[in-house]
Amino acid sequence: MNFQYETLGDEYQFQTFLKDLFNAVYSTETFQEYGSKGNLQHGIDVYSPVFKTAIQAKKKGINRNKKTIVKELINDLSQTLELIKGFPFPIEILYFATTIKKDVSLQEACFSASISSGINVILFSWDDIQEKLPDCLSVRDKYFPHLKPAKKKDALSRISKELESLISKLDGKKSAVKTIYRNIPHCEILLPSLDSNYNLQKQLLATIMKISLFETYCETKYKKFGCLIHFTMDYTQFTDDSSAPGFQIISGEVVFLANFSRLAKGLQNNSDYFWDVMEKYQSNVLFKKIRFRMELLASEGLIAYEFEVDGQTESYNIKQKKYYDLDYGNLGSLNAVMPFIAKNTQPGLCILNIDKIQKNVAFMKLYHHFLNEDSFSPSLLKINVDDFDDWDYEYTPCDD
Repeated sequence: MNFQYETLGDEYQFQTFLKDLFNAVYSTETFQEYGSKGNLQHGIDVYSPVFKTAIQAKKKGINRNKKTIVKELINDLSQTLELIKGFPFPIEILYFATTIKKDVSLQEACFSASISSGINVILFSWDDIQEKLPDCLSVRDKYFPHLKPAKKKDALSRISKELESLISKLDGKKSAVKTIYRNIPHCEILLPSLDSNYNLQKQLLATIMKISLFETYCETKYKKFGCLIHFTMDYTQFTDDSSAPGFQIISGEVVFLANFSRLAKGLQNNSDYFWDVMEKYQSNVLFKKIRFRMELLASEGLIAYEFEVDGQTESYNIKQKKYYDLDYGNLGSLNAVMPFIAKNTQPGLCILNIDKIQKNVAFMKLYHHFLNEDSFSPSLLKINVDDFDDWDYEYTPCDD
């Protein structure tokens, strides 16, 4: 859930807040407030000697004229750059943190400062802070306790308790034959930077997908399988605050994912190998006969896709699963459940018949997780190493 966070009212609280936030973001305890009021701080409020990263905190009243505030902050930045020359420890990154929204003039001032000082100076605006908070719940709950998720209403709490009871009973009735489960396979694809040449980027992605399907299923007469694709325009975050698109594919088709990942990494890291493979398949008669159709990656988020490999008609089709009616008689198939998973990570209402899901403990665990935490973690999906349609969910119910 996204919130519009109000700015903190006290400059010293803002400084302590930044210390806690950066410790959470970096998973460390090395960020410390440097000095206190009256001490010589050399323009530094928070510092980590391990990451050689400093933070200057500038809390400004947001009800004042924005142009005036920006002018003040640009002057503050100039003074900070002079003061840190006397700082006795190395600084590689300086975050100039403020309570106002992102501003182009401030960004440009930080860019210029990075060039002139040799230090990576990054504007850390209130917009940037708000983006970090949902991933740092302990910090959010400490400084914005009124935004903690409310306790569930009685009806939802009762359903949750009933599910926990059923899950425990069904877990106790599992077959004595030991089934080996493994994490569901997935691969990350970081799209190459092609100077905004979207058509070339799209063509490369389609070719990689077609080759991967051909290498995996060239002798298959007919097959359908599902994938979850998590796509975002800022999948890769760089230290200069820039980003690049990318996506994660989650599926039970291990060999296909391995082939796809190998080619994608070849494009990123070993261009000679990649273009050799491309040339090989461009002269392959059987490969060229395959008709390939792929719907473009949809809006950002987790989307369910259906892959159809038809060796008899020599065609490969990839399309988004646009319907979400749950097949209650097929809950043991992960392919059938994937559209439901994708739907539950998006805004909207999903109605379930609780009586009809009581025969499948894996699905009840999944739904229990959605109900209690309003989130989904692909790492909790498990598949039978001998049967990819036999799946489980590792989530264990726990007390609130």
